[in-house]
Amino acid sequence: MWIKELSSPPHGTAAAPGVAARRSGLFLSAGFATGGLAASLLAEWAPYPMVTAYVPHLVLSAVARLAARHRVGTAVAGMAAVAVGLLVAAFAAAHADPVYGLVAAALIGAGYGLCVTYGLTEVALLAPPGALARLTSRFWVLAYLGFFAPYGFTLLNGPFDPAAIFLAAAGLAAVTGIGVTLAGSRAAE
Repeated sequence: MWIKELSSPPHGTAAAPGVAARRSGLFLSAGFATGGLAASLLAEWAPYPMVTAYVPHLVLSAVARLAARHRVGTAVAGMAAVAVGLLVAAFAAAHADPVYGLVAAALIGAGYGLCVTYGLTEVALLAPPGALARLTSRFWVLAYLGFFAPYGFTLLNGPFDPAAIFLAAAGLAAVTGIGVTLAGSRAAE
């Protein structure tokens, strides 16, 4: 929907019918290509290529089903993935193990993706007609502020042990997930 709004006047210059649909198709194709690229890279360099190559597709299928059935479930799964990823990051920091660091990065990235999916879905549901692009841009501004987290972790690295910082962040992610669950169950009543 936001591609259509951004492609049409007054936000975009595409006056010809079908431009928004073609642009949406392009982004969808790019998404499909990214999945194939991830699977081929795993098949080439990861252990057990006949198994690991299918992991991204299985995960995305599970996420799609979750998102279709339970909007709040998407956010809760995202916060759970972030919390587990931060716990793995704490282990990686405590043991200086880069393999666990990569696993942590994948988990945190997956959680981020789920949380963004939830956030954009909620923005689309809350936006009044004609305000979707404006509210979506505000959402992205707030989401991009999260990219300052590594800088904050670096500032805290002097007085605190890195593993302790990751553990505290995991606790915050868990508390946020619980809060979203409670708010979602109240809204469902």
